[in-house]
Amino acid sequence: MNEVVLQVAGAPARGASDLRTLVHRRHAAPLCVGHGATGSGEHAMYYTRGSTLHSTIEYLEHVLSPSACATVLSRLAPEERAWLDRASLTDDVPYPVALGLWRSADIELHGVDPQWAEHAGAESIRVRGMQLYSGLLKKPTPLEFLAQHISLFQRYYRPGDMIITERGSGRATSRMVGFEAGDRLFCRRLTGGWLAAMQIAGGREPSVNHARCVLEGDLFCEWEMRWK
Repeated sequence: MNEVVLQVAGAPARGASDLRTLVHRRHAAPLCVGHGATGSGEHAMYYTRGSTLHSTIEYLEHVLSPSACATVLSRLAPEERAWLDRASLTDDVPYPVALGLWRSADIELHGVDPQWAEHAGAESIRVRGMQLYSGLLKKPTPLEFLAQHISLFQRYYRPGDMIITERGSGRATSRMVGFEAGDRLFCRRLTGGWLAAMQIAGGREPSVNHARCVLEGDLFCEWEMRWK
């Protein structure tokens, strides 16, 4: 069977498969070309904002001594330290830089506070999040926060988004699409961030459960939120 040809006035004719490929490329993660022992290859690149680094450092300065903070930073590669020094709040930063910082911080903190990542995520929303995106966070109800067209997730990470798959009175379920966490520390940080956002948006006694996780074998990461 001949393939259906789709055409828009003034544009070159494209087959349906060409259009599907074009849409996929526009929504897929950007690719970085690297050179390894076996030759060149491509892998997806993910980014966060400088505010993620700033808020992490600020949290560490609150809960660790100056010498312990220096130890966390000493484990980072020189290029990672350079990003910490130069990135502004709204700069795009390679996501692995944030992962390296969180993993180093976890070495210092996991024995002292097993939920430090959740606490750091909540503080990042309450402090830097409110400074930068208070208009997105301060809503009359959590449902209005979740239903808005502007995505808070996309203010911190790209590509990808959080989509609401279910909502009702006092509850909602959110699924992450198009972004790879790479470490449970990200998922835990996001859990704390969701909890803070629910509180700011007027939710009483909120709870957030990371119900499904790609890093535990699920097909996607999903959070269940409840409030009164």
